Amino acid sequence: MLSTTPIPTTARWYGREFGDYYFYDGGPESGWDTKIENYVDDDVKQKTIEKSKAIDYTLSIIGAVLNIIHFIILSRKDLRINVIFIIMIGICISDLLSFFANIAETRYGNSYARGFLGGFCGTSRQYWETWIEFVAKEIQLFGRLHSAVLALIMAMIRTLSVMFPMSRWIEKMTKPIFGILAVLVSAVICFVRYLLHFLSFEVENSTGIVNGCVNAWAKYDGLPAHLEGTTTVVLTGLYVVTTVALIMALRIVKKRRKNLKTDK
Repeated sequence: MLSTTPIPTTARWYGREFGDYYFYDGGPESGWDTKIENYVDDDVKQKTIEKSKAIDYTLSIIGAVLNIIHFIILSRKDLRINVIFIIMIGICISDLLSFFANIAETRYGNSYARGFLGGFCGTSRQYWETWIEFVAKEIQLFGRLHSAVLALIMAMIRTLSVMFPMSRWIEKMTKPIFGILAVLVSAVICFVRYLLHFLSFEVENSTGIVNGCVNAWAKYDGLPAHLEGTTTVVLTGLYVVTTVALIMALRIVKKRRKNLKTDK
């Protein structure tokens, strides 16, 4: 840090001291004004993280309870014969997996730091908690992706059934068996994607010391690192396009019905 006068011995630079001169556009380092650590104290950051985790944990419990109620309603016999409700059951199950996995990750997550502070580094407890944390993360990713895919399929069925009501192919898509196949096939595809990542995962002693904390990492994902975000963007874009098409199709149908009533 360059200055013409001594500055307080702090871990970070939180502001300009009177009489100080700094290079780098008035700051102690290049790009200082874009780094949040120059403005936010560690205590504030830690408290924010803890509160966010507490809120996330509470919302996961609420979401799990609501999804259980939703699942019970959807599992009624008169609803299970509709392709849309079958797909909604699949979405509900995936959401439940994500919520329960998030609860497990909150409970057993960050095992490296907890093991170091709690004195159980390198023990079987820390080893298995590390695995639980990773599996919970993978289940959440699987559940979210599967839910997004099923939501897109459901929107496409609704849109196509409105646009082409007399099509035989659309008639086949509205049968219960199609909903079951859509849920199962998409689940297998999503499962295989995250299985590849799971198989490359290892839990090892990263310190090289007996009873040292074990750490976890994936040696090779087998897929580009940005694929997760790209997939999310593509699915979101397709869902928006499908929804807009559905709204337009419904308006056209409504206009046609209105014209038919006028002709009569």
